[in-house]
Amino acid sequence: EDERTCEACTEDCLICEKDSSQCSECKVGFGLFTYPRTDQQTDQVSVCVACGSANCKNCDHQSLSTIEVPLNVPCLACEPGFGLVDHSRCEKCTDPHCLDCHGSGNCTQCEVGFALLQDPAGNKCDPCGPACLSCHARDACVQCQEAYVLKGGACVACAPNCKNCSQSGPEACDMNGCYNGYGTKWKTVLGI
Repeated sequence: EDERTCEACTEDCLICEKDSSQCSECKVGFGLFTYPRTDQQTDQVSVCVACGSANCKNCDHQSLSTIEVPLNVPCLACEPGFGLVDHSRCEKCTDPHCLDCHGSGNCTQCEVGFALLQDPAGNKCDPCGPACLSCHARDACVQCQEAYVLKGGACVACAPNCKNCSQSGPEACDMNGCYNGYGTKWKTVLGI
């Protein structure tokens, strides 16, 4: 009768499900390197290998032949704020508000509240207007933060203590749009 016990995964392995030497997920800074145990390629071995660059989010690789396991593997995707350079290493994006960049200078995605500006010298992040979460340009908001409503490409405040005025418009409040502890008060506006 087989007796099963629990044994620690290898040092750089985060999750090993079938046995302690077969890793399925590696710790940060390491990638899963999978290769066939024999030339038949039916039995796969997965081990953790150091990523070849700091700030690397994914460096998983698969080999089709039985080879010697490398000391490190090239990076495939970088952490937010870093761009992949030479298909192998991560460098900090030059724009401090950039989440993803090609190389280090050409931004492809900005933080919330910033617009991606196309520039031949390298795309940059430009701040949106006040209370704007997403915009095409500083004066072209497409999504406002809570308690504001979009009007003419800008974010305008709702009534005080109101979190949603998308139906009623600026300086007003939608039904059930007040913050907890406040209720909607209706007032009639007379046109003269």
